[in-house]
Amino acid sequence: MMTPDQERRIRDALVAVASQETEQLLESEGILAIQSVLGCSARAAQNVLGEFGARKLIERDITRGGQLDIRKPIPVACWRWVMPSAWT
Repeated sequence: MMTPDQERRIRDALVAVASQETEQLLESEGILAIQSVLGCSARAAQNVLGEFGARKLIERDITRGGQLDIRKPIPVACWRWVMPSAWT
């Protein structure tokens, strides 16, 4: 069982993770962020991430790719962690 402070620190760490091009990279970075907060194994961090998703404490979101401009590279949509609207 985690304390409310630990839950807040984990949410903050996940939201601070840089946007990633795939969901798999986002999940991997999320696991690393949880490990850094809790000092736990990758398996335990994976379980925490699953629990946070099930309890709707954190959500995955995808950014829009942006406007196309022939003078610039094609914008890529990226995955990121966000706080559910109920928490913001």
